[in-house]
Amino acid sequence: MKNTVIFSDALTALKTLPDDLVQVVVTSPPYWAMRDYDNHRQWFDESRDPCAHDLSVEHGPHHPGQVEETKWKKAEGAGKGQTALTHSCSKCGAWYGQLGQEPELRGYIKHMVEIFREVRRVLRVDGSMWLNLGDTFKDKRLQLVPYLVATALQEDGWLLRSVVQWHKISAKPESVRDRPVRSHEPIFLMTKSEKYFYDHEAVKEPTADEEGLRSMRDVWSFAYKPLTRVKYEREANFAVFPTELPKRCIKASSRKGDLVLDIFAGSGTTLGVAKSLGRDYLGIEVNSSYSNLIERRIDSLGGSLPMDLFDEMGSMSMAEVMAKTPSSA
Repeated sequence: MKNTVIFSDALTALKTLPDDLVQVVVTSPPYWAMRDYDNHRQWFDESRDPCAHDLSVEHGPHHPGQVEETKWKKAEGAGKGQTALTHSCSKCGAWYGQLGQEPELRGYIKHMVEIFREVRRVLRVDGSMWLNLGDTFKDKRLQLVPYLVATALQEDGWLLRSVVQWHKISAKPESVRDRPVRSHEPIFLMTKSEKYFYDHEAVKEPTADEEGLRSMRDVWSFAYKPLTRVKYEREANFAVFPTELPKRCIKASSRKGDLVLDIFAGSGTTLGVAKSLGRDYLGIEVNSSYSNLIERRIDSLGGSLPMDLFDEMGSMSMAEVMAKTPSSA
């Protein structure tokens, strides 16, 4: 299975894939308590015994925690507050909701471990994973979510080989006056075995004096580029990887013809970059309404469409995008 996108939740789709399938995974899951995407809800924490689940135990609504509590109160007053409503089964305790909207952080970490255990199974023995995660605040406390997840993944069998700091040039502003504005996120390089493929020659960078090359460092400076107001079946609202980010990961951890997997494909940036580098790709995305967007993104990055087209989409409807571009048939 290659050069396709599976529209399903990540866990369900991964369980259909064979062992040792992909060479490199580049992905960024929904962050915990950050945004209610109002999309696919699923059952987690199910027991092996069959259960006719009910939804009688209600959690919420609770607030995603990407901004300070006072700002949420103002947003609610204006009718703009984002809330998430989740449920549990009173019979077996299974939880029903969106990944990232768990009432407690420990639930999110547990679900991440479950999903990435399947990722490790489908990864080749010499394969690698590049995992980007962002943090959040709760009760004025930074939760250290990325590092707690990374620790849990190590305890489950992953090997953490490096922590890259993504320095976000022109980072999204925050209306805070009691701490620095955040402008970086970690990217974890993880493997399933001690010996794995890593092409350090392919990702060498210029030296400080720009007179030679050196091994790639672990601070990467790229612009942060949100994508909003893309209208087709529904409004898309998510951050888009700068193309150089997955490009470095893919070049370092795969060869031409290898299979690249993104289990939270979003707009399809990783998939399009994989295609442009001569790799095969496999995407998993829970929102089937993103299908046209992903197709156009892959075509754009793969060379079939102008590279700058996608950057214009923030103010264009999908019908306008389709009208401006040639048919892919």
